[in-house]
Amino acid sequence: AEDLVPGDIVQLGIGDIVAADLRLASGINLSCDEALLTGESSPSAKNADFISDKLATAVGDRVNIAYSSTTVTRGRGAGIVVATGMDTDIGRIALFLYDKKGPSEVLWYSQVDKRASHGVRNARGLKGTPLQNNLHGSKAMAKSNVIVRNIGALEAIGGVTNIYSDKTGTFTQGKMMARRVFFTSGRRLQVHNESNSLNPTTVMAMRAGASKFDIIARDDMKLLTEHSFDSAVKRMSVVYQVGQAAEVICCTKGATEALIPQMFIDNATSKMIVAQADAMASEGLRVLCLAHRTLAQDSVNCISDRKYNEQQQTFADLIGIYDPPRQETSGAIRQCQGAGITVHMLTGDRLKTATKVAREVGILTPYVADSTSSNAVMTASIFDKMTDAQLDELRFLPLVLARASSLMTGDGVNDSPALKGADVGVVMGSNGSDVSKEAANIVLTDNNFASIVSAIREGRRLFDNIRKFLLHLLISNIAQVVLLLVGLAFEDSNGVSVFPLSPLEILFPTS
Repeated sequence: AEDLVPGDIVQLGIGDIVAADLRLASGINLSCDEALLTGESSPSAKNADFISDKLATAVGDRVNIAYSSTTVTRGRGAGIVVATGMDTDIGRIALFLYDKKGPSEVLWYSQVDKRASHGVRNARGLKGTPLQNNLHGSKAMAKSNVIVRNIGALEAIGGVTNIYSDKTGTFTQGKMMARRVFFTSGRRLQVHNESNSLNPTTVMAMRAGASKFDIIARDDMKLLTEHSFDSAVKRMSVVYQVGQAAEVICCTKGATEALIPQMFIDNATSKMIVAQADAMASEGLRVLCLAHRTLAQDSVNCISDRKYNEQQQTFADLIGIYDPPRQETSGAIRQCQGAGITVHMLTGDRLKTATKVAREVGILTPYVADSTSSNAVMTASIFDKMTDAQLDELRFLPLVLARASSLMTGDGVNDSPALKGADVGVVMGSNGSDVSKEAANIVLTDNNFASIVSAIREGRRLFDNIRKFLLHLLISNIAQVVLLLVGLAFEDSNGVSVFPLSPLEILFPTS
């Protein structure tokens, strides 16, 4: 935000916090939470084409403006910076909170006295040693790519016994590579021995003139609307107008089980699609189902109706996407297990995909307790239906939870509630949304699960140091109390009880 100036172009996506006041130039299903400005609890829908005929338009009615510090709750868009810093609407409100009085004059000798007193307290150990310990711990964690947002999390992370982590981008590299394709004709395409996310599928499509941009330019396609991905329905759709004939088509992609009810197919075809999807999932691939539909000419006015667009569709193909595990993940998980920490994986993927990846990274291995039980792998729908009594009867909680919607270590907007409720919420820094970063206690700048291990190691070291300090303080205080009590049994020549230690001598052993 500090680098933005009026005239810059800013891209907005779901979960982003707007860095400046923007005049929207484009937007698809864009909505922003403006509760801090307008007090409205529901998000404000944005329209880049809106032009007001009134000069003094209320803040809530300027639907072509995205305000600084508001949060994008839906859709995406782009805008031009029109105001930054204190010139924004939120900045003008902040100006009213500033103290109008000038800085009070402070005598120079009072500042010298304050600094000298501060130095003496530091030298004598009268400052809060646990706090100093935490501050040093924060610096040590920062060197390991771990940023601590909540100082209390430093001590809490040392006592962590269970880690619940997202899969994509944490255990895996977050690179989506198409490995297998099943077409509606029954033909199959498979890619072998390829680990580069740019090859060969993307490059092959570009060379064949079949990339997304080539097809849009060749067929003169115009985007009419987009229905963003929704975890409730597990799919997303785009509606295009094709060529001068004004043919309108709707293309949908999403989870197989979410698209099958929306497709016009018989029972045999449905079973065949499910079987192919299960075969891909068993190989650790994320399965994406594609379908399409040509809309009638008289239904063009209904393109904003998502339910209408996504029904009676035709099956196109299945794509198996491979996301390779990080090289350091297996070693980090073994270190956690050796330190008595159980690692759990939560993902929105299919059960077979999650199981395969969990075996690859070492979560489901023979030497992990209860990894071979029937409860080691479970879907979120079954887990949510379990009562507290049933959960108490489980010897161990599931190591893998598939089709989950929110996580304890993650980066998406849907992870924010769990990050906020966790004892220690950890978010991925480079790919994490602004909303999830606000909810987390710790940010990993390198998106590396191994950094969590470093943070736990540092947290345990801090806890041990604080415990040693408190034990030292307790022992010295007990010795002083005993000495003072013994002294009270004697009197001096004036008949006054003897105090063997002065206040300064009492403070000296704590330094």
